[in-house]
Amino acid sequence: MLGDPRRKAITAFWRWVLTSKRTDGAPRAQTAEHALAWIRAYFERAHDNDFLMGRTERFGAHSGWRCDFDFLLTEKGKRHVIEKTEAYA
Repeated sequence: MLGDPRRKAITAFWRWVLTSKRTDGAPRAQTAEHALAWIRAYFERAHDNDFLMGRTERFGAHSGWRCDFDFLLTEKGKRHVIEKTEAYA
């Protein structure tokens, strides 16, 4: 469902992709087409991450945690995908 909080999070995520810079200083995306490609790659990286997809055993504070779409739109989610997947800036 696309309630107001999720709609705002998607809008903020889209804006972030179009305005933020990679670690090398280059823009993540300069056009809508590039932004869509970046977002597709972002979610593919998340999908390939064993921890995020629950393919590894979880312990302690993470034992009942599950990754979801809303988490991937947050600052913490972005940081996890970008910093903890290979060569992804």
